[in-house]
Amino acid sequence: MDCSRAAVTLFIARFERGEVSKAQWTHQAHLVAGYWYVSQLSAEQALEAMRTRISFHNEAVGTANTDSGGYHQSITRLYVQGIAALKAQQPTAGFEDGLQCLLASPMNSSSWPLQFTRANACSASQRAAVGWSRMCSLVADRRRRPTLLLSRIEFNCRRLAQCVRDDTLNPDDAGAQLALQEQ
Repeated sequence: MDCSRAAVTLFIARFERGEVSKAQWTHQAHLVAGYWYVSQLSAEQALEAMRTRISFHNEAVGTANTDSGGYHQSITRLYVQGIAALKAQQPTAGFEDGLQCLLASPMNSSSWPLQFTRANACSASQRAAVGWSRMCSLVADRRRRPTLLLSRIEFNCRRLAQCVRDDTLNPDDAGAQLALQEQ
């Protein structure tokens, strides 16, 4: 995806009109939209814009917004807060540089939220020792207990927000790096 401000502006206009196809609405497209809205609005306003726009998009492409599919507030909140934290760490970065940094970050993996599950309560070295195989087993858990996984993500959303407030969020975290290396 072209990450220039002009290209992203055109993409967002198409997204807001419901003209982005289901196939074009990739994880990376979600991140680009999230970055756009976080760049234009506060994190809470960006979350509301994402909720409205993703729900509209899903309806436009025939995806039902239900408890088991479509828009998920907990996951979107986690990504919006992560994007806001990344932007806060780079206050002088321009739009394109900031977006490129986001797309080069662990958030560019759709499995990024898994680092905020059960293993997040441990230190970075403990998370590294737990390893990626533990994270993969949580993906399998999701099929059996989706509500439990979402409640874990919601809990860790609050934990991530606290890290942002306390300025203890570390994008170079050993657990996140391990996850990226093993993909």
